[in-house]
Amino acid sequence: AGLRLPIESHVLQAFVSEAIKPLIPNVMTFGAGHFYVSQSDKGGLVFGGDIEGYNSYAQRGNMPVMEDVCEGGMA
Repeated sequence: AGLRLPIESHVLQAFVSEAIKPLIPNVMTFGAGHFYVSQSDKGGLVFGGDIEGYNSYAQRGNMPVMEDVCEGGMA
């Protein structure tokens, strides 16, 4: 169709806990704190938050993002 769209990639950081008994039946989000949490089929809690402040393909975590996610989880 000749339509050009601006596409960008953004790195997300997600954290996964060890498996626990069912606790969260659906996805819970906290928009003001950029936080989400859900439980996988295997029992692990999957949580994360805001996107990285810059585009990077590094395989390591970013401490400020970890702090923001933990802060959102406690709010």
